[in-house]
Amino acid sequence: MTHEVGAAEVVRELVEAVVRRDEQTALSLCTPDVRIHIEGFDELEGHEDLAHLLRFQAEFVSDASVRIHHVLVDGDTAAVERTDQFTISGERVTLAVGSFFHLRDGLVAEWYDYHDLRDVARALGH
Repeated sequence: MTHEVGAAEVVRELVEAVVRRDEQTALSLCTPDVRIHIEGFDELEGHEDLAHLLRFQAEFVSDASVRIHHVLVDGDTAAVERTDQFTISGERVTLAVGSFFHLRDGLVAEWYDYHDLRDVARALGH
């Protein structure tokens, strides 16, 4: 039971750190070789790619927030249902996201995000 509570806390803290662009906390919650799969984007790997993602968000995204609805844990795997809200190119976007995480030694080793990017594409003029 303690292991499951720990995994839920790790993924919750990671999602919240990414939304507030807290690079130090986000990196501390991931393995150095973390693999990040974001639907609609190339796969990212390692702390350098995660830091680059956070810096990209800082440049193009503002007023970001997240509401975590559910966190389910089974061993070293966690699923998160959440809603992200942010402003991009002056347009407010609400994005429903399903995330799956695989932890190794208490840190996130793999992260999968699934969502519909049509609203983001519209905000960017695509």
